[in-house]
Amino acid sequence: MMTLSILQYAAPPVPLSDNLRIQAQPPSKEEVSAKINSLIVVATVVTGATFTASVDVPDGDSEKETKKWRYAFVICDTIAMNMALIAAMTLCWAQQVDINTASLAAWAASCLVGGSLFMLCFAFLAAVLTEFNKYPTFQSIVVIIEALSIPFLSVVLVPLVMPSRIKHMLLRLFYMAVFLVCYIVENFGKGFALLRQKK
Repeated sequence: MMTLSILQYAAPPVPLSDNLRIQAQPPSKEEVSAKINSLIVVATVVTGATFTASVDVPDGDSEKETKKWRYAFVICDTIAMNMALIAAMTLCWAQQVDINTASLAAWAASCLVGGSLFMLCFAFLAAVLTEFNKYPTFQSIVVIIEALSIPFLSVVLVPLVMPSRIKHMLLRLFYMAVFLVCYIVENFGKGFALLRQKK
């Protein structure tokens, strides 16, 4: 920590905007190809899972109580399957074009795959609420788990679909914030120790 602070004060002052500026580098063909291959696998798995789920729609015990959850399940499942299919077809097309268009198509497909994963979460929730309507405690536990996992999924998904320039800038801001917090905690600890010595 001390080395970093020495280096910071030894270096000539640089404006914050220069520290956050990222030099644009075009993605390599191997990076884009690896991203396309991994996304096409995920899109195909999501498509298969949603198709399998649509064949076996949850029934529930009571027709009137579970009708709205069954409709929600079918709608979310259909949206997830179509988003994953569009992503898979986009990625198949992206393998045939130049690198710039392929990277743009991979970015669009990652947004679609992320959206289909969200719809899968909602479809799962609707299926549980349909099947286990006589067990409100179990339903509540599943709703709480889903309510905690969806924000986590958002935090994990946002950097994946974010353009790399913005992602690098946010990472630099994060590292600067962590350094600042460590610096403040260290100085606070030293100040606290000095106060204790004076007493």
